[in-house]
Amino acid sequence: MMSDDGIPLMDLVLEEIARDECLRLLRSQAIGRLAVADHGYYPPHIVPVNFVLEEDNVLFRSDAGVKFKLSILAEHSVSFEVDEIDQGGHMAWSVVVQGRAELVGEDEAEALEHVAWLHPLAPGDRPQLVRVVPYTITGRRLRPVPHVAGDGSH
Repeated sequence: MMSDDGIPLMDLVLEEIARDECLRLLRSQAIGRLAVADHGYYPPHIVPVNFVLEEDNVLFRSDAGVKFKLSILAEHSVSFEVDEIDQGGHMAWSVVVQGRAELVGEDEAEALEHVAWLHPLAPGDRPQLVRVVPYTITGRRLRPVPHVAGDGSH
């Protein structure tokens, strides 16, 4: 079916993304958003961080600021999200990792293959290596599909 100006009509569908595809999409990105809440004392804290994926764990560097205090010292669960949206707004995907954050010791950090690639974009010293160990990894994709005539929506 075509619109009045000759453009094919499209509908949008929202679909779940399988875990293996979520991991592939995570690996395709360099920057994500870490979210942590203090359960009543402060509003949720969301910050962009550059990261690497080591197996299914998210690794990033941190200083001793709010994200470190809430996620590591207070042992709150965290969420980590990456996404991509096309400029027209017709295709998009999002992957969310929910889990616990833990401090990685220096000896272990030296043994991790991809940590050498991890150089924070933000200025200042980021000596703490943090690992997000996932409870869940989920994703959703919004994509166009050809409009089916007769469904009553157009």
